[in-house]
Amino acid sequence: MVRRQRRLCAAGALLLPGLSMLALDVARRSRFLASLRGAELGQYLATSVGTCAFWALLLYVAAGRRGPFRVAGAVVFSALHALALAVPHAFFSRYRVYVNIDPLIFGDDLLRGIVATLPLGRSQLLPLLGAGVAGALAQIWLARRVLRPPRSWRGLAPAFAVFAVVAACVVPVSPPVSRQAAAPAIMYFHATAVFVNDQLRRRFRKVRPQIVRVQRRSPVEVPPLSASTPTKRNVILLLQEAQRADATCIAYDPECTRATRATNPLVPDRLPFDQVRAATSSTAVAVAVLWSGLDPTESYGRLHSAPLIWDFARSAGYDTAYWTSQNLMFGNARLWVQDVPLSHVTLGTDLDPHADWLTGASDHQLVDHVMATLPKLTEPFFAVVHFSNIHRPRVIDRARVLFHPTNVSDEGPGGTPRKNHYLNAVYHSDLAVARLIEQLRATDAGKRTVLFYTADHGEAYGEHKNENDHSSTVYDEEIRVPQWIDAPPGVLSDDEIAGYRKNEHALITQYDQAATLLDLLGLWDAPGLAPFRQRMLGTPIARTLVTRPVPLTNVSWVWEYHRPNWGMLHGSLKVLAQIEDQRYQCFDVLEDPQEKNELGPERCAGLIAEADRTYGMLPKDMRRLRDRPDFGRAGERGAAGR
Repeated sequence: MVRRQRRLCAAGALLLPGLSMLALDVARRSRFLASLRGAELGQYLATSVGTCAFWALLLYVAAGRRGPFRVAGAVVFSALHALALAVPHAFFSRYRVYVNIDPLIFGDDLLRGIVATLPLGRSQLLPLLGAGVAGALAQIWLARRVLRPPRSWRGLAPAFAVFAVVAACVVPVSPPVSRQAAAPAIMYFHATAVFVNDQLRRRFRKVRPQIVRVQRRSPVEVPPLSASTPTKRNVILLLQEAQRADATCIAYDPECTRATRATNPLVPDRLPFDQVRAATSSTAVAVAVLWSGLDPTESYGRLHSAPLIWDFARSAGYDTAYWTSQNLMFGNARLWVQDVPLSHVTLGTDLDPHADWLTGASDHQLVDHVMATLPKLTEPFFAVVHFSNIHRPRVIDRARVLFHPTNVSDEGPGGTPRKNHYLNAVYHSDLAVARLIEQLRATDAGKRTVLFYTADHGEAYGEHKNENDHSSTVYDEEIRVPQWIDAPPGVLSDDEIAGYRKNEHALITQYDQAATLLDLLGLWDAPGLAPFRQRMLGTPIARTLVTRPVPLTNVSWVWEYHRPNWGMLHGSLKVLAQIEDQRYQCFDVLEDPQEKNELGPERCAGLIAEADRTYGMLPKDMRRLRDRPDFGRAGERGAAGR
């Protein structure tokens, strides 16, 4: 009986690490785990058994009474136990999903990648690391008290433990971040092994890195700023995803038949701007420009150290918030706002841990959350509400389909049904925006709040060659975006309103949007902003606009694309090129809105020369790049290397 009890205690001690981690996972995700069926359930059960076996083998070695593997086993067990407890669960506490290969693979720093680039001081990482080490030591102590490893196993156990570690690293367990039907520790170990292998290949075999995605930022400190607005006011940026200008009633139209007919009657006195162009057709590059005002071809260091609008607002005493339905696990996008000084931040995975990778969580759910959280902000405040559902494959309400014929699923052949599916998605999201505007204006804070409405970029219907929704070109269908500003009476000064009305039809870019947001916050003329303002390319729209050549590109040190494109815009003249082109094409976007009549290099000679100075690639390098086996990545590196 004593022997049997000892064996049961030994088995319990060996299973304790794995079972305790699984119990923690069940406590966090019980509803999701109860919904698993079929292959997903099988994968979760298999990885759970593997987790228990993994920790049991490592602990068995660490519990040895003598021999060379005893200390080594204890060190390895403690280190891996601490990491497996701390990193996945600190990540989950912050983002409501576990770290797996998706949000880890694009990391650019070995040590930061191992801890999933979490901030040490502003996350649960350090406390959980301490708890993980303490728990490991306690379990080693317990195992050494109750285990009596037979001599025949003392030599085999280390070999099995090494096999378990290797298996945990190489078994391809990478469920999508929106499902994650696997044990957290196994997901973490596999993702970390893939990441470390990629880092070592880069350093020792000189292998080209993965396409660049967002990295953790280290913004420079902003000195205290003093806001100079005529009246106390709040500013909210309503940022849509992939919304074309021609899908939007930009100016108030009592007969609006476009996809934004829900918001149209709610802001009849808005200030419209109908010639606005994004700096890129890529979301990550677009928000980098919109939130910093910088040239996206700036150096890596400048782009990752530049303060964002929230930094400037906070330094002037504004409360700050960022609410989005976007799933920012995509391409490390979470890192763009991870270190921003925000009182309130909500990501798509906070709204729905299983949010779609591309369409994110529900825009309507986002609006519910914003309106529940808004009263917690202290006035004055600056907030961004960032929508997501228009992104392909798009979210629609089949009971509210306005545009026919539509293919409903955005699959199959293109043409009118697919365009209508896009418009129905715009309408579905616009209903959420309309509800936000209506409820906001009914609040006391809404009487002092300026709304700035725009989109990150447009969307292509296939008007030009090699287009794929967005990120493929900088033709107008992919970069021309809607914009309007709305404020209750008395919130904007007469001079501001007159300036905005003067520029209703002016050629405006995303660079000007960043400057305008700072101007609305009363910070554009602040002396402390001067060093930062010098690097910004835009002008506040309420003032006399300064036109200069500005870059248009989907490749930058914050984001690269496997099909790079480049362009420059100066006034109404635009030059652009895709990777297949031998030279830049020249268009006048006012004379030729469809960009069908290429004007030739002579008309845009100066702008082409500026593009050559900026990118240093076209036309002489194109044929050489296309012939290289690493085609695409070399192009992106060159384009972003200024």
